[in-house]
Amino acid sequence: DAGVSSVRIATRRLKGLAEAERAVGAAFVVRSDSPYRTLRDLKDRTVFSSLPTAIDGWLAAARELRQQGFEPDHFFGFVGYRNNAYPDVLSALLNGSTDAAILPACLLEAVRMHGLVRAEDIRVINAKTGDLACAHSTALYPDLSLWSLSSAPETAVRDMTVALLGLRDASGYEWLTNVSHADVDGLLKDLEIGPYAY
Repeated sequence: DAGVSSVRIATRRLKGLAEAERAVGAAFVVRSDSPYRTLRDLKDRTVFSSLPTAIDGWLAAARELRQQGFEPDHFFGFVGYRNNAYPDVLSALLNGSTDAAILPACLLEAVRMHGLVRAEDIRVINAKTGDLACAHSTALYPDLSLWSLSSAPETAVRDMTVALLGLRDASGYEWLTNVSHADVDGLLKDLEIGPYAY
């Protein structure tokens, strides 16, 4: 909301990542038997994604389209949004309800590891290489951040911050301060949303 003052306390980094700044992104995926090979091939096709406000879904995908010279809001013939990338979006792709899907980076590897999808059934379009071992088709952005409202008691915020920073062995991740969110700001600016909606 406009006028609400807040401060980012910490950002999550999954273990194994070199930088917390490049942790999440999205992958354009199609069924392996699909004739679509490039992003341009998906023009006027149907795509499903998770919620339209998800950075690791539609927003990262929209920025990638814009950076490649396409207008994201007029690129696909239809964009269907679902609550969850798995099972909703992935199921729609596999059962033929959509031509393509936008999935969070690393979701494909997770469902394959658990035997929920065979590796040969799905193909990634516009695959990138770099900081993330998982398949992705977009730039990468920071993971979850914890924020504090300016009205929160200072001592409570301090105690929460100390507790978070002490969780170094918690479930495969740690919390860090001083993580740049410049790429998120760039995404918002490129898509003319959030503080750049004017």
